[in-house]
Amino acid sequence: MSFEAKTAIILLVCLALRLLFFALVQPWTPLVEEQILLQRDALGYHQLASTLLDSGRFAYTPTGEPEALRTPLYPMFVAGTYAVFGREPWVALLFQIVLDALACFLLLKALARLFGDRVAILASLFYALDPFLILYCSTLLSDTLFVFFVVAAFLALSGAATAESPRKSAMGYGASGLLLGLATLVRPIAEFAAAIFVAFIIFKHWRHLKRGVAYAAVALAVFALTLAPWLVRNGSVFGAYSLSTSGPYNLLILNVVPMEMTERGQSAGEVRAALMAEAGEMMARDGLQPGDLTPFEQAGYWQKLALRYVRAKPLQFGQTYLLGILHTFANLDTSGYAQMLRLPVGRLDIKAYTNLLDLAKAFLQQKGAAGLLIAVLIAPYLLSTYLGAAVGLFAAWKRHDRWFLTLCLLITLYFVAATGAGGLARFKLPAIPFYLPFTAIGLLWLRDRAELSHHRGHREHRGSNINHQDTKTQSI
Repeated sequence: MSFEAKTAIILLVCLALRLLFFALVQPWTPLVEEQILLQRDALGYHQLASTLLDSGRFAYTPTGEPEALRTPLYPMFVAGTYAVFGREPWVALLFQIVLDALACFLLLKALARLFGDRVAILASLFYALDPFLILYCSTLLSDTLFVFFVVAAFLALSGAATAESPRKSAMGYGASGLLLGLATLVRPIAEFAAAIFVAFIIFKHWRHLKRGVAYAAVALAVFALTLAPWLVRNGSVFGAYSLSTSGPYNLLILNVVPMEMTERGQSAGEVRAALMAEAGEMMARDGLQPGDLTPFEQAGYWQKLALRYVRAKPLQFGQTYLLGILHTFANLDTSGYAQMLRLPVGRLDIKAYTNLLDLAKAFLQQKGAAGLLIAVLIAPYLLSTYLGAAVGLFAAWKRHDRWFLTLCLLITLYFVAATGAGGLARFKLPAIPFYLPFTAIGLLWLRDRAELSHHRGHREHRGSNINHQDTKTQSI
């Protein structure tokens, strides 16, 4: 079968699986929309998109305070679908499904260029089958759009690094800066990934250092210009030329809260309320009230409080942080699937467990039949993915270009580290496209070794038969 035919099959599988899950969820029904789809963060994005249409303001209501935690691109994406097709969240989900299939194609194209057709086909097949990418395409959350822009930026970067002319390289690096900037306007966590891009560009062209620095400057300049309008908006509205308040908020709520849950023996909600009250007391001691401060000024207090806890308990924080990363990658997200499919599955707060054995026991006791069935379907995929990636980390370096392997590894490690102590499966989505090349390389290496061993055994068996025939001939 040709490479083009395999590509077409993978894209059809990718699209079909996401559409099948979308059909099972039935997000176009009013009950599902109200009770499942538009909850928590998704409801906030829906409100931001609606307000953009109603008043052109980036706020939750036309008369509400301007929003500082969220960045604008995903609400704008949702608002765009609302403007054309009416305020139907399910239409935005259909566009997300198409974007994720396109991301699969872009990843395949990039990997074929860097590591060859076999790696590209297998890695993109794993992307198409990934249960977490399938799940979050049908949620009104920013993850799918974010992954799309990050993969597109990676494709542009790889194309620029392999271009035959300086002009094409400069244009490609500029495009990578633009696309990474757009990813950052979806989720600010991509902001510091620019350092990986810049370092890669400079070291990739170390033999022509001036040219490499010039390319890096182009990428960085385009990246900064892409962010500039939003930075100016925040500067004029809040007096702070920063992307959002998400950094301090996530440090306190997603990273300190899990640590304090264990220390205090309280739920996440109780610890969150206590820490927010403590931050309010810090403001009061300075003669201030939260209502008198901008969101960025409040975020400064959140950061001070979070850092105080981190400095006071560095070992506990490090342990909680690493355990959260482990939880993120071991998380089967059975609750997410169960909620979307309206199945009776018990919820389990993994942040409440520091011992993996206790967590496993609680999982078996609380998840019920439906939860265990979902786990049985997802676990083999995860095990094969991680096993292949572990083997690929050792097998890849003698087979493929080390510059691009290092780039994939650094991006993976960055997004792995960024998951933090929260333990949510969706936090690992940006890392998936960049560890799947190692998965493909590792599994192909194992297959090649198995085939080599089989052929060697077959030759030895034939040799043994020949020797046996010679012995019989001599005896006659």
